[in-house]
Amino acid sequence: MPKVSTITQQEVDQINSQAIAASEILSDDRFQFVRDYFRNQSSYVEKTILENTIHDVREIVTISDKLTRLFFTPKKVQIDELCGQYKFIKQFFADMEQMVQIKRDLDEAIIAGSVKVNG
Repeated sequence: MPKVSTITQQEVDQINSQAIAASEILSDDRFQFVRDYFRNQSSYVEKTILENTIHDVREIVTISDKLTRLFFTPKKVQIDELCGQYKFIKQFFADMEQMVQIKRDLDEAIIAGSVKVNG
């Protein structure tokens, strides 16, 4: 006899709520601007890194007529930051997809009888 897992109604409600929100972020017209923003940022990072347009940056900031400060950002630091942004964007969408999939899997498990909802 297969083992039956249990889950609380509160957990089911939370999974459903997260799946609805994730699904809206992934496909609802209301969140198109978010998807466009992330897509544009991903494209910018890809293009910038692939075309090798990142350079060391030196910026001199005048604090007073006798005091200036030099800020230096190496190319490697900039690339690392862009890679971090890119990874975040990809992981964000993967997490949203996973939330939707968890709900599907839970629904199937409840119908199959391998998961029982308590309370």
